[in-house]
Amino acid sequence: MPKFRRCLSFLLVGGLVLTPYRADGQSRTSLAFDATLARAKGSGGEFSNRELMGGRIALSVSRSRATNLAFFGELSMDVLYEGMGTAAICRPSSRGGCLGDFPELSGPAAVIGVSTESSDQVMQLRLGFGGGAYAKEKTRVGALVSQMDGAIFPTSHLGMVLGARWVAVPRFRSDRLSLLQWSFGVRIR
Repeated sequence: MPKFRRCLSFLLVGGLVLTPYRADGQSRTSLAFDATLARAKGSGGEFSNRELMGGRIALSVSRSRATNLAFFGELSMDVLYEGMGTAAICRPSSRGGCLGDFPELSGPAAVIGVSTESSDQVMQLRLGFGGGAYAKEKTRVGALVSQMDGAIFPTSHLGMVLGARWVAVPRFRSDRLSLLQWSFGVRIR
């Protein structure tokens, strides 16, 4: 865990020094850093506990023209784990034995999409699609990722972000899984 904390600290400090870069009067390229806490509910497969908690850090680049419509690309690291211990109750599985908990997934994701801002740049909405490479112990899985988030910026560089992310894992040990993840945190641009 110390490595994760060092990485998070480095990205947070790096995000604080980011400022928008204006190439000319008609276009703008900007960088943003997100740090959010997440709560997710899984579906699919035979599992007993489907509630997950976690966090997400992301770095995105956005390019816009004279309109308030922009295209963005984002790289993120998601960590979803079982937040609370479960009771020692054995619910029988059709495969034999007891049902296990929903898989704790973590790994990188890449998303591209469109965003729009209010004319005073106080509010921002984004919609994106992409993929992720998640791992649970020695099992690695690919996933389809879609996300929607909104941010409010009380100051020019620091805002609050609320988002939803849907992750679909086509195959995890012969099961199809999906997660609906809600996140809340900060965005530095």
